[in-house]
Amino acid sequence: MHPSTLRPRKAVPKQLFYACQMPRLESAAQWREFGSMVPDQADVFIAYLPEDTATIRQLDEAILAEGFHPGVGDPASLLGIREDGQIEPGILACDAFLLFVGHGEVIPRDLEDELAQAQALNKLIILVASQPLATAGPNLESLTWQAINLDETIRVLKALARTVVHCLTYVRLQARALAWQNASTGTEKTRLLLSLGDIHATVAKVNWIETYLGPDFAITPTQRELIQASQLALGPRPGKGYVFGAAPDIFISYSSKNRDFVRVLCQALQEQGFRLWVDWENIPIAADWTEEVADGIVAAHTFIFVISSDSLLSEHCHWELDQARTYNRRLIPICCEAGFESERLEHLGLAKLNYCQFAPMEPNGKLDPEALDILLDRLRTDLEDAKQYNKLFTKAYEWDTKHRPETQLMALPEYKIYQHWLQTRQANNRHIQLKDLHPLQQDYLQASHQAILRQVARRRTQIVGGLSLAIATLILFTSLTISARIGELNALIESLTEQKGLNGLITALKASKQLQQTPLVGQRQDLKLRTVTALHAETLNVREINKFSSNQWGLFDVAFSPDGSRVISVGEDGAVRAWSVSGSRAYRLPEGLDKHRDTVVAVDYSSDGNFFASGGHDGQVNIWSCAYPAPSSQGFRTPQEQKTPAPGRLPQRSGKNSDPIPQSTCRWIETLPVRHGLPGRNRSSTQEPDRRIVRVGISPGSQYLASAGFDGQVLLWQRSRAPDQQIVFPDQPKAILRHNRRVYGLDFSQRNKL
Repeated sequence: MHPSTLRPRKAVPKQLFYACQMPRLESAAQWREFGSMVPDQADVFIAYLPEDTATIRQLDEAILAEGFHPGVGDPASLLGIREDGQIEPGILACDAFLLFVGHGEVIPRDLEDELAQAQALNKLIILVASQPLATAGPNLESLTWQAINLDETIRVLKALARTVVHCLTYVRLQARALAWQNASTGTEKTRLLLSLGDIHATVAKVNWIETYLGPDFAITPTQRELIQASQLALGPRPGKGYVFGAAPDIFISYSSKNRDFVRVLCQALQEQGFRLWVDWENIPIAADWTEEVADGIVAAHTFIFVISSDSLLSEHCHWELDQARTYNRRLIPICCEAGFESERLEHLGLAKLNYCQFAPMEPNGKLDPEALDILLDRLRTDLEDAKQYNKLFTKAYEWDTKHRPETQLMALPEYKIYQHWLQTRQANNRHIQLKDLHPLQQDYLQASHQAILRQVARRRTQIVGGLSLAIATLILFTSLTISARIGELNALIESLTEQKGLNGLITALKASKQLQQTPLVGQRQDLKLRTVTALHAETLNVREINKFSSNQWGLFDVAFSPDGSRVISVGEDGAVRAWSVSGSRAYRLPEGLDKHRDTVVAVDYSSDGNFFASGGHDGQVNIWSCAYPAPSSQGFRTPQEQKTPAPGRLPQRSGKNSDPIPQSTCRWIETLPVRHGLPGRNRSSTQEPDRRIVRVGISPGSQYLASAGFDGQVLLWQRSRAPDQQIVFPDQPKAILRHNRRVYGLDFSQRNKL
């Protein structure tokens, strides 16, 4: 559209939606179309209305910032941005067609022709709009619209660019995977594998695709197999990887218009055993094209520049030539045609180099045999020197790209190999014709030499100081150990002045044990005397106040009443017993009301003192009450009240040493309908249920009761509201918490949180 007809520019929409129509990938031609590209093709063709020009320019920059372009050139032509007279060629050269509708609900008529052309050419169709389009056009009725994924740091156009790049990556990976799967020869399969840099970029984009794109972009098994095969094919070579661990020998720079000649040349060189880097065999799926090209130039020891009238004018070929000179590659120019401008050679610095002149190809597709022999002879001249030179440069390049860490430097054996190579190189009569070392190689050799000297010095220092350090450490350790033991003993003995009873006895025993475990400390007679004296004194100070005795086989848990006057004990015999704190009298539960039929392992008292709960291996939770008599307003009961105890209350015996009279004041309230032992997530219905309860707990407010069992369940009851503070729990638990394994404990917070 002519600039004079441009309508007012509109702002970038704050929200964008997209929908995709996948291309057909059913034939080998379609696989090749999406699985390969050349530097002068476009990735994306963008169709848009003139008022969205400013928005599209920003989108252009965002896509380029993603590193997803096939070559170096003007961004407008690179992305195929619409210009008059370039619509059809741009669509033909691209892999994806993006139709942008900044405002409105339908596709503008001005863009329908471009959309129809893209559909006819089997392109990946990406529709982008500020809202899902009501009418998407022919053959686009069943599209699924999705919102562009955004986060706080990504603008809407940057997010759109990222989405477009990943959609196209998916299609290219699928096409390459299908071509690889259907390849008829091992050589063809190898050619279709991914390089290391492309593997890293593809894996990162696959992770993004699986996270953010919809079900239409699900990664297929064939795509995963291609990535895995490429990873397995890479050898153990550090840094940039190449198929089967073999770096290319030769990088070929040419214009795409000379591709027929270069294909025949590549076949002839491969028959001679040379490994090549050429754009149609090293095509990245997701990696930045320029990075892949630069890595290929660094990896190859020889750079062949194909001279033609087109390559001498190609900015991309000029950039590759500059890269080769930057990395000091062995440069061999060849000419595939006559009639080019010779001053162009002078401009590119190629006029002083002897190039191989090839005659035009014969009709049968054969190269000029004489020129080919000259080229092969030049390639084989000083070939071993070129390989060794390139190995050293590759090491130095990787060391430099990783910010020159010492761990990447050469060890002494490898350093000696390169020193011998340099000496042999200097003695060679042809050393004048050989390339001088690159400054990066010199820095790498010097840094390796300095690191080796430092390593030798460190080893000598370690050997000399090792024994001294070991002896000094042993002496210091022994001295510190003795001092620490003496300090601990003194601290324990001094602490006995503040500790009495059982704690004091335990402290005295600790001091005696430390005295026995340290013979050197035990030789201190003054310390030994103080320790033994302290132990003897604390032994005399400890007296047993009381002891509870019963016929229980084993005691598992006890609980004190809130006022500390009563102790509830449970044990292996299945009985629940209530004791006075003095232990002189026991409150026996009424006969026949011992509700447990197996070992009782858990008991807990409510904070209000009105009830306690017990749980055991029989899977039951029983509620009991041992409530105290309510005191009078003065805190004591009248004589008449003492003679006539209230129902359910324990009368007091008069006298100086009165104890509670054994009565059936502790009574069973109810057995909760627990559901422990039922099949859960960690138990099948055919397994024997494990009903054992291992812990019960009452909340600080006495409103909640919980039980935990070996079945992995925690049951929670809420106490019902009842008059006169009656103890009532519902028939069903308030909640059931399930665990995948056994539960051994539970506890309530001060805010009644379980």
